[in-house]
Amino acid sequence: MATSSSRMPAAPASDSHTLRYPFGKVMVAFAVAYAIATVLNYVVWWVVTGLLGIESDFGPYAMPAFIAIYTALFLFIAAVIFWLLAKRSADVPAMWRRVALIGLIVSLIPNVAAMFGMMPPVMGTVTLAANLGLVTMHLLSYLVALWAFPRYGRA
Repeated sequence: MATSSSRMPAAPASDSHTLRYPFGKVMVAFAVAYAIATVLNYVVWWVVTGLLGIESDFGPYAMPAFIAIYTALFLFIAAVIFWLLAKRSADVPAMWRRVALIGLIVSLIPNVAAMFGMMPPVMGTVTLAANLGLVTMHLLSYLVALWAFPRYGRA
């Protein structure tokens, strides 16, 4: 007969926030957000370069692969930030809205600086129309991340 001392110790209480937004589900939300945002961003690219005929040697327009690469990179960073917030916040969607808005504002700083000629021409010439297209891509990616992470990242 087993005595109480031979029993296995009880598992530590798990963090309920981590269980509500497990890392694997947050990565599923990242994949959904990436797929949607990338398609939307390429539609913007197509409208700007194809329909409107705006020519630019600016990086994202001259080399469209940058759109998919940067969308993946920054949405992945956003997913990790969302997961870390979910581990520490009681109201994850509300905190995510605040932090994502800050992320959007920070992401727009180079665009605003480029509009006023304060950026070195490392990635090519930035026209106002090309820059507005890029700002539209940022806004679309922000809205998709704002929607997808709380919805698909939840257990």
